[in-house]
Amino acid sequence: MKNYWLEEKEIKEEIKFIKYLSGARASRVGQIYALNRVLKLYQHYPDHLLAKNQFVERLHWVANQVVSRLLDYYQQKKWAIAVDKDDLIQECVLCGLEIAPRFNWEKVDCSFSFFITCMGGKLSQLRRSTRNYNELKKRYEEHLKIS
Repeated sequence: MKNYWLEEKEIKEEIKFIKYLSGARASRVGQIYALNRVLKLYQHYPDHLLAKNQFVERLHWVANQVVSRLLDYYQQKKWAIAVDKDDLIQECVLCGLEIAPRFNWEKVDCSFSFFITCMGGKLSQLRRSTRNYNELKKRYEEHLKIS
């Protein structure tokens, strides 16, 4: 039989440590280490509300990093992108929540690179599908003008 009081105490202590690691003055390495710790906590206690909230906060940080770098890259290439940054971050967080149960610690030792790769792939897929849809609309409009 599980002792839920001890589990709750352990979870709260772990979250306190994670908050310390990812505080306002934390380095990037501290943020990545906090992401690894909170992912392990989330995988061990998937239904615990504090673990879920901390995991979503860490995913939001990763998504912000990915989207900021991607939008900077698009501006350098002078590609037009008409999407709100907050929408992209939300999409990345949802992607992270979907793929978190599939993360395997035996294959990959750092969750940061795993999530960045998956989120970057998701954003590229969104960009491609939007571009293809816009091209399809243009071809259809040209077809209507010809007819």
